[in-house]
Amino acid sequence: MSSQSKLFNIPANTLRPGPTLTIVGLSEGKVTATMDFTCRKFDALGPVIQGQLLKGTPLINLYPDVGATYGYLLLDGWTSRDEPGGITTVTCEFSGVDTTQTNPSNDASVSYTRNNALRDESIFKHPDFLETPTAIRDAIKRASEGTAKLVGTEIKDINNDEILADLTGDDVSLEWYELIVVQDHTTYLTPTSEWTKNATNRGKLSAATLNDMGKVVTPPGSPNAPGDQEWLMTGATENIQTIGDGANSYSLTYTSGFWPELIYPR
Repeated sequence: MSSQSKLFNIPANTLRPGPTLTIVGLSEGKVTATMDFTCRKFDALGPVIQGQLLKGTPLINLYPDVGATYGYLLLDGWTSRDEPGGITTVTCEFSGVDTTQTNPSNDASVSYTRNNALRDESIFKHPDFLETPTAIRDAIKRASEGTAKLVGTEIKDINNDEILADLTGDDVSLEWYELIVVQDHTTYLTPTSEWTKNATNRGKLSAATLNDMGKVVTPPGSPNAPGDQEWLMTGATENIQTIGDGANSYSLTYTSGFWPELIYPR
């Protein structure tokens, strides 16, 4: 092979890996690496070499011996310097995220947001209404649906005059009848809260975290829920970077309420 196609055992248009690869592990799974490559001076700025030095090129493409273990390391940038004898040294900087070593508990820049509001709830779930006897509650509900009516102090079936409940001397139940049936108050406002955790991380949300969707759980930060309400995980978003510094962002959202155990697992 002539000296025009090979110099110091470097083939034309080839980046020869240097003897040293430096790998540095940072926080939250971030990993950086530095490696020198050499090429012929008159090839360094040519289209073939430059095509191999594009941002995002995997280290394994330039140095196959690194193996799949570091397949996540991608080229961030490079610098070159000319050496005596017609050789150019190209110093390449790589970075990536080792997702096998990270988890959502290894967070950075954590913040919590709480939104408090009032929401409509069925009047039949009001704690005070639930203190009335079951037969009276059922009769008032039927009257609100138009299948029963109040005659004197008795709630009767409109079809056969069967007495469903007797409110004689029960002023509280009569007030509930007036409020729900006559005034048509079928809902009431009850407090509710939404709790959101926002954070950055070097990995992805774990399967265990995503498994909590639709479950009653204790949110990160352990916030108090209004009254006797519980927290239901109602949302999860993540913004994943595959190049650059790998600082992914994510949020987890929890909503307070009364969540029946038959429907929402604990």
